[in-house]
Amino acid sequence: AMQSKWMGMTYPKKSLKSDLMVYPSVTGAGRVRVEFNTNFDLELVRDFFWGMEFYTSYDSEPLTEDAESIDYGVNTSVGYKF
Repeated sequence: AMQSKWMGMTYPKKSLKSDLMVYPSVTGAGRVRVEFNTNFDLELVRDFFWGMEFYTSYDSEPLTEDAESIDYGVNTSVGYKF
């Protein structure tokens, strides 16, 4: 697993975090799964944040023939940290 993180220490607070994980299969030779996530948080007002996440997953050998090998998406959120 690989991880990088950046945080800004000024106002507004900002953070950017990325994760990359690679899973080789222990039961099926040649199968590899990969997960990648990136998260960004921005402080709008004191302790109230807006966030965005991008994620993607890859499977070199999906369970069925008609299944996609890549899945991806974007999530947004708002939240209060206390």
